[in-house]
Amino acid sequence: KALLEVAEAITDGKRVDWDAAEAAPGKLGRKLKHLRLIERVAAVYQTPAPGEEARVPHDSLEESTRSVGPGRAITPDAAPIANWGPLRILELLGQGGFGEVYRAYDPSLQRDVALKLRRAGREGKGRPSAVFLQEARRLARVRHPNVLVIHGADEHEGRVGLWTDLVRGKTLEQILTEQGPQGADEAARYGIEVCKALAAVHGAGLVHRDVKTSNVMREQGGRIVLMDFGSVTEQAATGPLPGASDLSGTPLYMSPEQLRGEDLTPASDIYSLGVVLYRLASGRFPVEASTFVELLEKHRRGSSVPLRDARPDLPASFVRVVERALSLDPRNRFASAGAMERALAASVGSTTS
Repeated sequence: KALLEVAEAITDGKRVDWDAAEAAPGKLGRKLKHLRLIERVAAVYQTPAPGEEARVPHDSLEESTRSVGPGRAITPDAAPIANWGPLRILELLGQGGFGEVYRAYDPSLQRDVALKLRRAGREGKGRPSAVFLQEARRLARVRHPNVLVIHGADEHEGRVGLWTDLVRGKTLEQILTEQGPQGADEAARYGIEVCKALAAVHGAGLVHRDVKTSNVMREQGGRIVLMDFGSVTEQAATGPLPGASDLSGTPLYMSPEQLRGEDLTPASDIYSLGVVLYRLASGRFPVEASTFVELLEKHRRGSSVPLRDARPDLPASFVRVVERALSLDPRNRFASAGAMERALAASVGSTTS
């Protein structure tokens, strides 16, 4: 009976209580192992209904934390749950509006990689697959210590995706959650490294579009890496780009012009980095809202909370850098990521509040 209930739950796309199933009487170990494998394969190919998110096996995020942590051996002999082109998919690490991220094994590199697959059926809702692949392949040519290495992008079995280095460490959001708001110098040092990454991305003619604390990783050893290039797009030149109005990103980090669906330029990423620094230093967002409409209205009115009010003890030089990056008018922000990097470097060590 327990075995039948598990099989029915997987078929219906329901959450399976594996602990209860394993505790059921009878020798079900091997059969449960096969059913668990079937559940993961289903998660790989499952396409969500409109307006819904794809299901994640309830233990997969917990297992992903263990899988990328120190001390676990990575072997090419690990049993794949599926294949995508030449890559062997080993486990689901996470998912979002863009699609799913898997740990996969690349036989040509002879190493584990992170594989990000775009959700099926996104044509017409965002950038066409051909445009996405072109931009991802251009980004794959960017080589910088602070930029996640993209090994390739392709399309197989009706799904497009890109695969990257599998980085082990903690995101700035995790650091913020564990340690609380950072000091000005700590936040500035993080920002300097992100500026270097953005300068490389912008130099390739691209805009990241989703700079946020959970997309910046502090790797084991201390290297800062700008992650998650699923939203990257070309810089605007003479007019709106195809898909420029597609709000790919995280609204609370988006620039006002990005929220309005206007042209995308490096200035949008600089604004988002300003939000990252504001959040690192205060634990808050400069503009907070519970709905998208409320967020748009607050940006229209210029209803942001000055960083000085959110964190009165910060040095004035650091506050000025953040407030300039958060200017409503893109023309009043830093002219480039390099210019912002210089300003942040000059602020380090300042004690004048």
